[in-house]
Amino acid sequence: MLRALLSRLRGFFLPRSALAQSASERRQLVRVRCRIPVQIALAERKVPGSLIDLGSQGARLRSSEQLKVGSEIALRPQLQSAAARAAVSGRVTWSRPSREPRHFLAGVSFGGDKEQLKLTWVGRLLRELGLSPRAERERRDSVRVAGRIPVQLESVQHPIEGKLDVETLDVGVAGLLLRTRKALYPGEHYRCWIGPWNDLPRLGPLSVQVLSCRPDPSGVTMQVPVRLLELEDGTVRDLGRYVLSLLKESRVTK
Repeated sequence: MLRALLSRLRGFFLPRSALAQSASERRQLVRVRCRIPVQIALAERKVPGSLIDLGSQGARLRSSEQLKVGSEIALRPQLQSAAARAAVSGRVTWSRPSREPRHFLAGVSFGGDKEQLKLTWVGRLLRELGLSPRAERERRDSVRVAGRIPVQLESVQHPIEGKLDVETLDVGVAGLLLRTRKALYPGEHYRCWIGPWNDLPRLGPLSVQVLSCRPDPSGVTMQVPVRLLELEDGTVRDLGRYVLSLLKESRVTK
């Protein structure tokens, strides 16, 4: 079963250059794109779906019906194997219609004991691919591309407050570090617009979640790290152009 799942990950969705990478190099991938048919167990029924990307903290699902945000689900690959019996539990963190008719996308955060996750089919896949929570955390915390890019935020909970003008301090593989004059609260969700900057077009709206809020050394502003959510392939490419442009004129801080 594991070999079949790995082939669905590597054969279809990892870049050709990544196939020759070592496990340590593959840790640089925040999410691995895949196409794995799964059974989604809800409270009262089961529905078919598929994983379309997978990471150590969660996954993105495609299904024929919209999943309710906050609902608890269990995932099993649609393979007749004893190894697939260990279901992976998770919580739906976001849900919306797909661009494809009659299909929906959802983000799932893996729940439960992390040690138990290691014993499931997801844990085995992550180990084979060189992805682990520790490696992902170390990568996220240590590598940042410095750059000042204009950003606008709009609260999902309170859109009537209007857009807030901020700027980036740096950009990482998992999100942005923002500087703002207004304190933002951890866990809050915002719509985010990035740019325009130099010759690059404005991106957005993107979904972001506030991770924390701390005073800037200046004593006047706040530093707010945010995590990017729900990124489509086209948006990833557009955001990558920003990162590449920043790399040309900025330094990577450790």
